[in-house]
Amino acid sequence: MTLAPAPPKSGPATSLKVATYNVHGCVGRGGLKPERVADVIASLDCDVIGIQEIDVHRPRSGAIDQLTLIARRLGYQAVFGPAWECDVNGAYGNAVLSRFPIVESCTHPLPEHSGRRCEPRSLMEVRVETPRGEITVWNTHLGVRGFEREAQGRALIDRAHEVLASDDAPLVLLGDLNARPGAPFMRALGHVLSDSRRASGARAPTYPAWWPILALDHIFVSSPLRVVDLRTDRTSLGAVASDHLPLAATVEWTASEVAHPPAHGKAAAGGPPPGADPAAPEQPSFTEE
Repeated sequence: MTLAPAPPKSGPATSLKVATYNVHGCVGRGGLKPERVADVIASLDCDVIGIQEIDVHRPRSGAIDQLTLIARRLGYQAVFGPAWECDVNGAYGNAVLSRFPIVESCTHPLPEHSGRRCEPRSLMEVRVETPRGEITVWNTHLGVRGFEREAQGRALIDRAHEVLASDDAPLVLLGDLNARPGAPFMRALGHVLSDSRRASGARAPTYPAWWPILALDHIFVSSPLRVVDLRTDRTSLGAVASDHLPLAATVEWTASEVAHPPAHGKAAAGGPPPGADPAAPEQPSFTEE
């Protein structure tokens, strides 16, 4: 059975639906069920989805290619960005699903630390051709230890400055950042990209799925995109398919910004760049258990 989401509308789109989803190796309540994860993704009806914690040919997951299974079931294009891989134990990491053509993809390692609960982390950079033009999609999953997560977050910020200074394509950042909105690097990131929670006013907690109280999964965008809606999947299926809920946003191209695009990543006189967040009171960061 194929549960394909509705195809994108023809003609120049003014909005785009995106989501981020930590699928926990497709293990939820009741065990390993990748088809259940696919059903949750189908219900989101999104154009582009960033996935974290997906297994490809890992023995613990029955050596199946979870990404290919989900993509074929839903009719999406897909690309994989491993955080680590080996000949014997398969691969593990992030992936992007898209209704629109994926024109290129690369994966960069993020700062890595040794120690308990530390593991390799990576950033996917994916170019997607939408009806409105190309966008750059980032997908990542940051570390659970505060010191490594801060270093990885700073690396994201540095890379965002580089990309926005040299590329006019809008940037969409999707990911499980393992941090609450008030973490220091999250506040700094909000001065470079627009935070979907700040823009929408939605709290949208995503963890744990069965009783969500923490906002660990995030969506950021650059101009000329702006977030107009943010939601989680609070259905009974979403609560049991993974340990996280998916986070989905509707973003729109802003006509005035398309006509007069601001200088990416540069502050206007007296404040942060258009669409970025003002400084927020510092809150403690959170390490996912």
